[in-house]
Amino acid sequence: MLQSQKKRSAELPLSPNKASKPVAAPDMSAMFGMFKEEITCQLSAFEGKLDLKLQALRDEFVKMINTEISAVKNEIGAVKSDLSSICAATDSSVKANAMLTARLDRVEDEGARQQDSACCDNLRIVGLKEGAEGDDPIGFLTKMLLQWLPSLAGRILEVAHRLPPNN
Repeated sequence: MLQSQKKRSAELPLSPNKASKPVAAPDMSAMFGMFKEEITCQLSAFEGKLDLKLQALRDEFVKMINTEISAVKNEIGAVKSDLSSICAATDSSVKANAMLTARLDRVEDEGARQQDSACCDNLRIVGLKEGAEGDDPIGFLTKMLLQWLPSLAGRILEVAHRLPPNN
């Protein structure tokens, strides 16, 4: 039995701790350097691809923004033009309104004057020669009323005008 155990032990590989030859450890710094170099190379390639894609995206974005800015500029120009037209129309309307307001004021004043004239009692002296009152009908009537109607003494005439003759 000892012999069979010896044969088997001779056939079994020795564990690393019991190895007769020392195994050389790989050079870690050399492996790290190769690994670092490979990663740097792949990173550079990735950066190049990323830069190209980012540049393409940037160019597309700039193109899109410029298109939108141009559209907005055109719309602003149209709004500006419309606003100028509206301002011109408003100025014209304001001037026309001022003119019509002044004209309405004159018509209202004339209407009020005519209404006042219509409300006043008019006196026509029959038998008085045409033009006997001269240029001052109020003065003439004031002077003559004292002679014709002494009871009206001290009264003041506000308005006197000539009426057309009734034929």
